[in-house]
Amino acid sequence: MIIPVFLILLSCSSNGQKDKFDTKAQIEKHKHDSKLNREPITNADGITLKWKLKTDETIGYKTAMEQVQSSDFEIDFGDNDMPKDEIKKVFEGLRKEFEKTSFITTMQWNDRGNIETKMFTEGYKESESKPLDLKSFEPSSMMKGVMLRGEINENGQIQSFYLKSAQKNLIAMFFELPNKPVGLGDTWALGVSYLQFDQSFVCKSANSDNRVELIDILVEQNDTIVVLKYDISEHAEGFIKNPMTNKKVQTSLSMDFNGIAEFSVSEGRWTNYNGILETTQKGMMTGSSKQKLALIPLAELTKDMINVE
Repeated sequence: MIIPVFLILLSCSSNGQKDKFDTKAQIEKHKHDSKLNREPITNADGITLKWKLKTDETIGYKTAMEQVQSSDFEIDFGDNDMPKDEIKKVFEGLRKEFEKTSFITTMQWNDRGNIETKMFTEGYKESESKPLDLKSFEPSSMMKGVMLRGEINENGQIQSFYLKSAQKNLIAMFFELPNKPVGLGDTWALGVSYLQFDQSFVCKSANSDNRVELIDILVEQNDTIVVLKYDISEHAEGFIKNPMTNKKVQTSLSMDFNGIAEFSVSEGRWTNYNGILETTQKGMMTGSSKQKLALIPLAELTKDMINVE
């Protein structure tokens, strides 16, 4: 599955400086632009945010997952016999294919009373999909079809508990809503856990911050628009003992997500969603990246989009 690779490996670039997303400037610009035709509300009571889909309705978003910074990344397993160039070539091929790929995300009720979310490559037609041919394998074959699938309730809380953490992270980032009424200035945590090491990692220090804030409430015609700001960061450092050399490799990994999104209270869906996911890692794999995530509402969906399984 490509999503875990996307979160750690495809998002790596070598020796890049971490270019912090200027959240404050983006917020001020957003406030200015969004209030040109809308009035702010300062005394609103607690608002309950829920996804609102009609029984037979399917809503969709063009889903951007674009590299803002992108180049090679470095691999060092401490073993000169390891085919580093070949491994690097595979990941570079996957990354380049990923950069050329655009996605569609749909939401619709299923027969279990949950909202099913699916993200798939744009133009994908299930009727035209073919079995994987190992003899003529191409990286592009991993970039077609359904990339993400999960279930949420109307509050955006994940019901597909069986998914891998990387997949649940992405679903939470795109669809999770607060599970209680919220007002201006209220904050809460998003159900994500980015960093995922195993028992070979010996942690020496770690810290995290997870904060979503309701920063604005606006009136547009007969609708109420809630503006949310995301500030999430996780960092851990320590060492991993290289099994090939039995030497300690100093290792660190940081992931940061900053974003702004608008939710229509009346319609029960995003009208605007933009964020930046940054990754920096050092160790046997070293690199950094900055990746843009966006959900752009689609006015119309094709039959193929609606019927993807």
